[in-house]
Amino acid sequence: MSWLACYKRLLMTSMRAEYFFEKYKTVLSKEQYNRLENFNLGITKSLVFPDEEMEELDRKFEERKKYDEALYKTAQRNTLGIQLEKQQKIEEAIKVYEENIVDKFLAMHSYDRLMILYRKQKRYSDELRVIEIAIDVFSKKENYSEYIDKLAHRKNKTEKYLQKR
Repeated sequence: MSWLACYKRLLMTSMRAEYFFEKYKTVLSKEQYNRLENFNLGITKSLVFPDEEMEELDRKFEERKKYDEALYKTAQRNTLGIQLEKQQKIEEAIKVYEENIVDKFLAMHSYDRLMILYRKQKRYSDELRVIEIAIDVFSKKENYSEYIDKLAHRKNKTEKYLQKR
């Protein structure tokens, strides 16, 4: 058994169930949650998460942590972009929103604002670039078909503007 596996087993036996739940609650499966709940309620006397299961929980926890950090960063930038727009600092707002689309996080605000701002400035090639990035990003996930349809319609409209120039 590896040192890491020994450590995780030792850690699991000494870790209080409340702390364990608090740390892993966002990544526990329903079955894992039920096992933990049964232990907390005294229905079962012991709680064991095998090493492989702990490693998987740790992996999921780290993924979730990265996702949450990206979400926070995106929200911060969107808030800053909104403030800059209110102050009529449009070019600065565009830079902030562009930072978000580089990260390709699934948040529509930056894409939508950039499309609107570029359209107002008649920067149709930039608008088209943002639309294409958004289609690429959102088409990789389920439940965005309406948004993708809206983007496709907007893309056609923008391409027509470009052809007229």
